Amino acid sequence: YSVSLQSEEEIQQPYQRRPGQAASVTGHGRHVEPCLHTASSHFSLPVPLNITPAFSTDIVTLRWRLHFEFVTAREPMEPPTVTQNQSEVTVWTGAENVDVDTFSWDLPIKVLPTNPALASYMSQFTGTNCITI
Repeated sequence: YSVSLQSEEEIQQPYQRRPGQAASVTGHGRHVEPCLHTASSHFSLPVPLNITPAFSTDIVTLRWRLHFEFVTAREPMEPPTVTQNQSEVTVWTGAENVDVDTFSWDLPIKVLPTNPALASYMSQFTGTNCITI
């Protein structure tokens, strides 16, 4: 899977340069991780201190989201079998061709303003946050 931090800037219709102008999406960080045969995973995406927090006016709206992309096999894949008392090293090689489906999901998030001096203190604390998909 991959996950990226994205901002979405949408200009209200009366103020658009071109009618029907699409929202502008910008990526600010990305994490990619293979997860074949894993039960769970985690990621950490830093939020740059110089970004603008979410806001909305009569002219423009700025929103933030986590954009997930998943690639899944169409048919289940069997994990490698390893005997318990095997004295030789086993190397598992993946299939050369796998039929896959790709899908994405956008999770809206709130990005709030912070004082950079306070942000440096947060790196000293440990925390556990979890999103179960």
